[in-house]
Amino acid sequence: MRLSHLSVVALLAPTVGAALWLSLASPSWAFAPQAGDQAPPANPAPLADPLADPVADPAAARAFAEFLEAFRKHPFMEGTSSVKIELAEGDAAGVADEVEARLLLGTIDDTRRARVSLRDFEVWLGDGHLSALHKSNGEAYYRISDDESPFYVLFTAFMDLPFPDLALVFGEPDPTETVMQLHPRTPDVVPVAVTNATVDGAERRTIEFKAPGQSFSLVFDPVRNLPISAVATISSGPLVPAGTAMRYVHTFTYTIPETAPAASELVFEPGQKQRVDLLAALPKAPPPPPPGEDGRPQSPLVGSPVPDLTMPLLEGGTVKLGELRGKVIVLDFWATWCGPCRAAMPALHEVAAAFRDEQAPVSIYTINVSEKENELEKRRALINDFWSGNKYTLPVALDLDGEANTRFQIAGIPTTVIVRSDGIVHSVHVGFRREALEKGIRDAIASLEAPPAGDDTAGETK
Repeated sequence: MRLSHLSVVALLAPTVGAALWLSLASPSWAFAPQAGDQAPPANPAPLADPLADPVADPAAARAFAEFLEAFRKHPFMEGTSSVKIELAEGDAAGVADEVEARLLLGTIDDTRRARVSLRDFEVWLGDGHLSALHKSNGEAYYRISDDESPFYVLFTAFMDLPFPDLALVFGEPDPTETVMQLHPRTPDVVPVAVTNATVDGAERRTIEFKAPGQSFSLVFDPVRNLPISAVATISSGPLVPAGTAMRYVHTFTYTIPETAPAASELVFEPGQKQRVDLLAALPKAPPPPPPGEDGRPQSPLVGSPVPDLTMPLLEGGTVKLGELRGKVIVLDFWATWCGPCRAAMPALHEVAAAFRDEQAPVSIYTINVSEKENELEKRRALINDFWSGNKYTLPVALDLDGEANTRFQIAGIPTTVIVRSDGIVHSVHVGFRREALEKGIRDAIASLEAPPAGDDTAGETK
């Protein structure tokens, strides 16, 4: 299920115009718990009445307060926290790529210190400030006062921070306020139930929190007082279309090391770096790719695996690009309304025929994009009229939802992508030049035919 209506969500992105880090357009997901751990429910039961206010349970509230107090008493710990976002409708679901945070916690001079890694950011907390570096920039740092609330300054710096364990560490002293901070999408929940279970001989305790249209489930080890997993479910609100549910599925892996972390790991030292005023100013833009042989900028796809897309074909069936191996693959992006595309099509067929006559290991597909008809049968009818009217024979893949256009970063058409027989993009050509296409194909064939240097078996016959 492609979640195009929620294709970009502002999560874990530094504020003030930084790039967004999560999109809800990934394949399906299945949770695989570690041995001895209790998996969060794959399909949490919906609220019996999503409009009714749940009643807080004193036993559940007390259990959470006791866990929170014990968790915060750990003098030091280290671990990881990961989250996947799932949007489900019935049995169909789409999820975002997993995002992981790492945390190192210790105490220096009776002051709690922490170092948090979020994607390419490294963040230090605990000395009255939030300090940060970015992997792409070794020349600058960011620093701001935490106003005696490390969690809120972290939350403000990174929008919609979906890591409940950071609230457990840095949240407010009052457990009822920490409950509000557990997840940015479930601020209204209250504790409604606590249950105990034994999984593979290990004790597990689950606290359920609910509010109208929101629920949060926290599973932890009551002996070690460390979190194991959590699921936040949102069934109403502006981000959730009717009939669907958004779930944030969290897993935690925390340990208590035998020795405390070194102070140098928890104390921020800017050195000779220059301070910047905005967190969003830390990441440096990547350098532009080197120009291709024609002097034009080279596509960032070059050298990367071909995007693994499945598209319907004009004559029926589908093609899965990630499975096309053993031949050089040429993908020509075009549209019926594109004059240069139409002009190039006869030459493209001639190139295909020439390589076929040579019995060269080459297959050419045309990828039809950006048409007004996005319904499969209507698109097939439109393209079939054009294709059969011109007596064209090359296979046509249909990009109905624009995903191929996006994944291949198509800036203009016609664009031709040449993929080596091992599935790695060899070159990208914007516009159509027959000589450049033929040379690109031959270069792609030769790139995997040449034996490695010093290979004495290249001429052997087996």
